[in-house]
Amino acid sequence: MNKKPIPFGIPNAFFLYDDYYSKDFPVYVNGLAYPSARQAVISFKTQSIETKRELGNLMLPSDLKDFEMSISTPRYWTKVYILSLYEELTIGKFLQNPEWKKCLIDSKDFYLDDIPFEGQGHYDIEELKNEKNYRGETLMRVRNKLIQQMRYETT
Repeated sequence: MNKKPIPFGIPNAFFLYDDYYSKDFPVYVNGLAYPSARQAVISFKTQSIETKRELGNLMLPSDLKDFEMSISTPRYWTKVYILSLYEELTIGKFLQNPEWKKCLIDSKDFYLDDIPFEGQGHYDIEELKNEKNYRGETLMRVRNKLIQQMRYETT
């Protein structure tokens, strides 16, 4: 793998962020639309439909972080569970947007590193805040799955 990292903060790469807000290509969970993969993941933290709907209307990552912190943490809310959801919902995000999917696949062998650009705040899912480069690692796994799917579909 090419060791040159591709930072998410480069121009035209903001869609790589899990909290990138897109009403045009929402992530759907049980019939509810979430404008970011991160919102979709956090929706699994609660059983309340009202809370889920309110979560889908948040726009800023900082507001999302505050809202996430107000939800009681259920027992099943573990790093393994969150990372599994995060990967599946990130796949869904890219499957719904062919342009983003192509950009991710075109990154090919590059190491995707979640290097913040100057002045950028990080608003990680609370239980993942100490996980090194979980966004980049997840994106690379998703990229590999999309490439495998593409190869399978062409055979």
